[in-house]
Amino acid sequence: MMGQPSQPLERVNQRVAAAVATLPSPPSSCGHLIDGGPGFVCSRHAAEGVRCEACADRHTLTHPIVVEHGCDGCEAVEPELWPLGTPIGHATINRARVVVFVVCLGLCDRCRPRTASLARGVG
Repeated sequence: MMGQPSQPLERVNQRVAAAVATLPSPPSSCGHLIDGGPGFVCSRHAAEGVRCEACADRHTLTHPIVVEHGCDGCEAVEPELWPLGTPIGHATINRARVVVFVVCLGLCDRCRPRTASLARGVG
């Protein structure tokens, strides 16, 4: 990675871009995706493919504390984060057309207001 991003939103965008770049082509899946439903890609383990909600929830339980509670804006480990889920597009996987989200992203209380300010064009 070239240089450190200066804002939390840049860090989140880099994490999403890295997950998309790591996603297999064609995407693999857990096999439980439902046509018209969501599909979830772990921001840290995108190479494992797209999961249904139940499999994504089960996968999250395998994350160590620093992954599950690490802020994607500043990397601080906090007991609570504001969760983020970023839609990245549609895909047809095993005949199911799904909306794919990159998940396992979160911001701490310090980074969330800075990100909201950036989204409004302030700061």
